Amino acid sequence: MRTYIKFLSVITLSLFIFACSGNEEPAEENTQAQDVQKEEAKHRERPEFDFRKARWGMSKDEVKANEPGQPIFNKENSIEYRTFIDDLQAQTNYKFQDDKLIRAGYYFPKVYDDRNEYIDTYEQIKEMIMEAKGPPVIDKIVQLNPSADIDPENKGQAVCDGNLIYGSQWDYPGSDIQLVFRGDGKDCYLTVTYLKSLADQPEEEKAAATN
Repeated sequence: MRTYIKFLSVITLSLFIFACSGNEEPAEENTQAQDVQKEEAKHRERPEFDFRKARWGMSKDEVKANEPGQPIFNKENSIEYRTFIDDLQAQTNYKFQDDKLIRAGYYFPKVYDDRNEYIDTYEQIKEMIMEAKGPPVIDKIVQLNPSADIDPENKGQAVCDGNLIYGSQWDYPGSDIQLVFRGDGKDCYLTVTYLKSLADQPEEEKAAATN
């Protein structure tokens, strides 16, 4: 499973800065603001694990020990499992460099005849991530082919044709999380990728993550 780092070069990184103006607010508004701050703080705490029951830098054997069942794919630098995320069938992938976990994520293999169902599933996954991680810092739909005539009622097909891309990203303590729906003109790909935060990655790991 690929990481699709090029997603970052297609979708402009957005910084959302929330500021409050005015020094005097009703007590109810102050309480609501405090509740929002507490909720945001909860989402900014680094969890015990970075992905499922794994942390960046774990060895392959350590990751396998924490995954139920046997891998369906096992190579020197990659292992893969079948799983379910809510009611969605998925494949869980772990990527290693020098026997250290550097990347992980989910690939959703179901093929939809109605390509708009990919968008419905994308939105379902985004809602699940938002419940756990808060709002994304990137939430974009980008037209990759400026000359393409996009049917607004059939955007799923436009994505699978390679003319559109859907992408969301969460910058979370220890990890960057990317949800991407894209296509190459033949196949459609719906993935969630977890990477060690770019700020925390040595240069050799950043290079490996793009392969």
